[in-house]
Amino acid sequence: VESISRPFLYLFNKKSDTLCCFFRYYFISLLRVQIVPRNLRNCLNRAFALPESGLSSFRRVKGGAMTDRFIAYIERERRYSPLTVRNYRHDIECFAAWWCDYYGRQEFAPAEVTAEDVRERVMQRVECLAPASVNRELSSLKSFFRYLRSRGEVSSDIFKRVSQLKKPHRLPT
Repeated sequence: VESISRPFLYLFNKKSDTLCCFFRYYFISLLRVQIVPRNLRNCLNRAFALPESGLSSFRRVKGGAMTDRFIAYIERERRYSPLTVRNYRHDIECFAAWWCDYYGRQEFAPAEVTAEDVRERVMQRVECLAPASVNRELSSLKSFFRYLRSRGEVSSDIFKRVSQLKKPHRLPT
């Protein structure tokens, strides 16, 4: 197990590398479902420099009733495809988990989210994802907060001051 941890330590300490972020996500998802044997899980926890509790900082936060109502709305009333619905749910839950970890909260409170929080999240996601993927996450969050605002759950439009990332232009072939 120790011989495995050295390459992991090297690979996972390079946080800006896209491939590294993919492997981090992949192994974190393996650890989450606990497919990995205990000794390898401990090695990966050390390689990721995770806290003693393991994946506590990568926990999944359910968005609660507001998220469920929003998902039902886009599924039934807006008739979004199942894949889009799944991606929206994932994006909202990941943002909620990040926000709770960032502020040390147990529960996600959308009314307390600021534009600076969204920008901070975007800056972290840019290290691992392409601009198009980050823009998709922003679109999911923007739709969610627009829905909450129409229902009176959130008072201001925080996405008014958050812009999409510019995508690189491809050269013609």
